[in-house]
Amino acid sequence: MVPVTTQGVIWNVDKDRKFKNPPLNDGNLCDAFNNTTKPPNWSKNPCEVGGFENVDFIVWMRTAALPYFKKLWRIVDRTTNPLFSNGLPQGTYILTVENNYPVQSFGGKKEFVISTTSWAGGKNSFLGIAYLVVGSLAIVLGVVFIVIHMKFGHSMNELSNVSEIHH
Repeated sequence: MVPVTTQGVIWNVDKDRKFKNPPLNDGNLCDAFNNTTKPPNWSKNPCEVGGFENVDFIVWMRTAALPYFKKLWRIVDRTTNPLFSNGLPQGTYILTVENNYPVQSFGGKKEFVISTTSWAGGKNSFLGIAYLVVGSLAIVLGVVFIVIHMKFGHSMNELSNVSEIHH
């Protein structure tokens, strides 16, 4: 069994503000969800898995910016078992998926990706390269505009003096 955690998977604003369960009736979440039906492909009712405050539900409801996207499921907890202190050791692992949503009707596909991330994100460097290109372009254009201004620029005072001479 791989030790995983949900700590750091969802954003604080999602957990603290956006996704809240309805008020509890006598402390029972299923009674609070009495007007909510189970999604057709879920094996359990929403109230049995934490309701709207379910980490997997919150991650799934976070809107993706592009049609191809990856969403974080869990983070390997490297502190509880020394065997996993350097990540996943080589071996065979089995992942059981519950509450699955079928994507065949619209030609979608699902994959399970195991990846390493850092404080700067995942292995896709597109965003970093795009920032460097746009930043470099801004610096070059800034230098070009300064040179143009120094060579051809006139102050408003000089322009007003020229117009007074011609009148």
